[in-house]
Amino acid sequence: MEKKLYYTEEGKENKESIIFIHSNILSNWIWEKQRNHFNNYHCIYLDLINHGKTKIDMDFSIKNCVELIKDIITNDLRDKKVHLVGIGIGGIIIIDLLYKYPNIIETAIVSGVNLKNKVIDDIFDVNNVDINKRSSEDINNEVFISEICVKIENYENKRIEELLNSIKECKTNILDKKPSDFIIHGFLAEYGIGKEYFNQLKLSLYINNFVKITEEYLKYRIPTKLNNFSNLLILYGTKEYPKVVNSAKIIQNHFPNSQVFSIYRAIHLWNIINYKWFNEIIITFIKDKKLLFK
Repeated sequence: MEKKLYYTEEGKENKESIIFIHSNILSNWIWEKQRNHFNNYHCIYLDLINHGKTKIDMDFSIKNCVELIKDIITNDLRDKKVHLVGIGIGGIIIIDLLYKYPNIIETAIVSGVNLKNKVIDDIFDVNNVDINKRSSEDINNEVFISEICVKIENYENKRIEELLNSIKECKTNILDKKPSDFIIHGFLAEYGIGKEYFNQLKLSLYINNFVKITEEYLKYRIPTKLNNFSNLLILYGTKEYPKVVNSAKIIQNHFPNSQVFSIYRAIHLWNIINYKWFNEIIITFIKDKKLLFK
């Protein structure tokens, strides 16, 4: 059986494609306010592994999602310029695509991403070191710093495992004993959307996958090396978690040619709540590769 992500599409006859990648624990219904707006583009609204209508024999992972999206681009969208738009873990998947397959992507826009540096990036700026000008003292310092980083990473991984175990216990002892409607209302509040989206969320929510998806989120670290991809826009809402704001800075540090834009009083799924503003930003950046109203 072919392993392929489920997606719906509009405007297949158009020469440029936009792939919309949803946030975690959701599916392509979150793009309902974007449908029928980008009429000059071939729009693809996909469901990630273990989300929505994608039912394939494959574990959810950022790596697996990246490879399947790459397959869509290279097989289904041959000879088309491809633009990517992603929220949350969809944005992380785009970042990973830009590191692995930058040549197949024309433009990328990410919003509400929550990720971390590798520990060595937080302590020591390896990107700005000229290896031909390092002294023996510099090399000794790097070795020492690297050893410290390994210890910190091991400690962080241990804490992540402890957190994941706590989440598993919470699911078993509390969430599994609650009616599904209780959990759905909790996610509606988390994402800041109204009860009119209750049924869509109920159909796309697979709580059994929550731990695995959370693990992918927590363990992902942006690659250390700089990336010269220039057509990247990083968005975040001023009412999102502080970690999201910090993540925007981390991404910009790794993509020095990118642009960052903050959305006043926006929350995670602002593409639904303030969709006119969202759509205008997307279309402007895809066409001009910059925000004229910035």
